[in-house]
Amino acid sequence: MDYFRKGSDILPAVIMDSGSKSALIKGVSLCEDLKICKQMAMDIKQNIERTPYTDLNIQLSVFNTKAARLLFDVFRAVKKYRPSLNIHWLYDQTDVEMKEMGMDYSELLEMDFDISPN
Repeated sequence: MDYFRKGSDILPAVIMDSGSKSALIKGVSLCEDLKICKQMAMDIKQNIERTPYTDLNIQLSVFNTKAARLLFDVFRAVKKYRPSLNIHWLYDQTDVEMKEMGMDYSELLEMDFDISPN
């Protein structure tokens, strides 16, 4: 395991494993303490830069605007350092807004996202 952060009521779980060549960000991301959230985003970006992951799985049920900005920064790092990384945006099939968020990120960043229900 390259990086692991246990999820909480306000922060997502992050599991980055070079053995399986995949990374997962899952849960709720309600960044209130920007210092903690920025550090988590920095850790994710650094791992993406130095580790040849093939898949990044995003499975968030809710996130706020601070988390949305940090997630955007993570995707920009992916685009710069790992453009061949497959991004899988997973959403609850009844959550149309979360599906649209994945589509918005994909369009804004001009990146292909695999957007599908989990």
